[in-house]
Amino acid sequence: MLKALTRLSWRLMPGKRVLRPVMRGVLSSRAMPGCWMRSLRLYRILGFDYGYLRSAATMRSVDAAGKPLPWITYPAIDYLRQLDLTDKIVFEYGCGGSTIFWSGVAKSVYSVEDNEAFCREVWPALPPNCQLSLEIYPDDYIHALAKHAPYDIIVIDGHSRVRCSEVAPRYLKPGGFIILDNSDWFHEASANLRNADLIEVDMAGMAPIADFISTTSFYFHRDFRPKPKADRQPVGLAGSVPKPNFPKVTGPPRPAEATGRVPVGAASTCG
Repeated sequence: MLKALTRLSWRLMPGKRVLRPVMRGVLSSRAMPGCWMRSLRLYRILGFDYGYLRSAATMRSVDAAGKPLPWITYPAIDYLRQLDLTDKIVFEYGCGGSTIFWSGVAKSVYSVEDNEAFCREVWPALPPNCQLSLEIYPDDYIHALAKHAPYDIIVIDGHSRVRCSEVAPRYLKPGGFIILDNSDWFHEASANLRNADLIEVDMAGMAPIADFISTTSFYFHRDFRPKPKADRQPVGLAGSVPKPNFPKVTGPPRPAEATGRVPVGAASTCG
């Protein structure tokens, strides 16, 4: 009823030609509520749907329900959530909430950590399909992945990332991939993985806890074939909306004389 009265009032209002550009300028101004509402919606998606506020408040990488997440960018997390990884074996440099996350989506997880106090905190929470080893010496830490190799997924997110990137490709299964977090900081590590004939895909964006944009990069073996969870991929994720009804593109029929094709490279002449 209110909308109908508003439309009627607008139709009866004199001077619409003068008011229309003024109204458009007001509504499109960054200082006006029309922009605020869109900004607030994005704030709600990031803060509540993705759980960023909860992660920042607790200083833990968690989702909106408080479940552990890898401390990588949200685009990278969203991509992993679309894949069926139930038959995959994961190795990760550095343990934590990511270990719990991987245990819920993969067949088995092997992690290495150099901090004994942190290991003691994490060990009691590990599910049966996880194995965490403590390696306090850098060389032992870097080469820890050799014990149970090869792996479908290798995550480089601890210390000595450049040296880890030199070793990791040797233990990657055909069709697998390596994840390097903060790849925008570790250019040499990224170059090592590219030079191992892996295909790089960068996923930049916000991440749990952090108040800046970072980059998580995937390095895919050339035989990688994604196995999506759903029949259709990509799927709608947090903050997405249903597909709108796009107008059907139509036009006049092509004239009969315009149906011929000009050979590629053929020269054309004018009058």
